[in-house]
Parts: sequence; structure tokens; C-alpha cells
Amino acid sequence: VALQFNVSLPVELVYFSATKKEDEVELTWQTASETNNEGFEVEHSTDGRDWDYLGFVDGHGNSTEAHDYSFQHQSPSSGINYYRLRQVDFDGQWEYSKVCSVEFDSPSVQIKVFPNPAVHYATLSLPNFSSEALVQVIAPDGRIMKQMNIREGEQQVRLDVQTWPAGVYFIQLRLDG
Repeated sequence: VALQFNVSLPVELVYFSATKKEDEVELTWQTASETNNEGFEVEHSTDGRDWDYLGFVDGHGNSTEAHDYSFQHQSPSSGINYYRLRQVDFDGQWEYSKVCSVEFDSPSVQIKVFPNPAVHYATLSLPNFSSEALVQVIAPDGRIMKQMNIREGEQQVRLDVQTWPAGVYFIQLRLDG
């Protein structure tokens, strides 16, 4: 007695990769075929053990054609970022992809100053920090013109610059933790 079984893989994943693009991580993957594929949960970890859900990308259900997918992680952590896909079927079954990683040396911080040049007042527009920060405005000769502790979540700081000599000033930012 010969038994024959036809077993089809739910999703044939061709590749899965993570690429650093400026301050983001672009995740891309391709499937060669899909059976009963509801989609992909994108997961992130900073230690390779504890995983967080980032988002969901819809699959193509049943398909014998190749499909390209992508997902942008807009706020990766400093250090190594690990990514994996959790492919989910319509019947609730699931399977993990391989793990990809990207390393970020430090987060990019953008501080805006306006108006520029400033005559009476200048406004510093700061990103939303997850910890306290120390901001110093430093003159070209090294004098600290202003020093401020910025609370978590504070977005704008107004500076009185009326008594400051005209010139170029440097902004130094130190994040706690």
C-alpha cells in the first residue's frame, strides 16, 4: 500500500533583509508562492530574546506568483536592532522567518533654531526625548551662554538673546540614560 501526501508550504520565502536607510530601517522580503497567507507580523528586538510587535503587512492569500514586501521601522534603537517576520495563515497557524539585524551607533537628533538670525529671541525646537537632556548654547570662544535641563517630552525652548554679541553659537546636547 502506497500512501501519497501533497504538502504545500504556506509561504515560500525567497529572502528577508534589513537595511539601514538614514535614520530608519527598511525591511524587505519576497515570497515565491503563498497558500492561505493572511500576512506578516513584523517584530523587533534589541536583545534577540524579547520581541515587540511593530506592524502588520497583508499577504496575498493564495498565489503562485512572486510578491515583494516592505516595511519601514522609523524609530530604531541605538545599538543592534533585530527583526523577524511572523507569517500568519487565515486559520491561525504561524511560522517565524530567520532573524535579520542592523546596528545604529547613536540616534540622530535634529534641533531647529528660528528665527535665524535672531535679534531679540530665538526658539529651539527639540525632538521629544524619552529622558532628560542637558542643552548648552556655547559661544565661539567657549563661553557657555545658556545652560538648560530639558524635561522629558519638552518640545520648544525660548531664549532671550538681546544681550548676546552677534555671531555664530553652538548647541550641545547631552541625553541622560
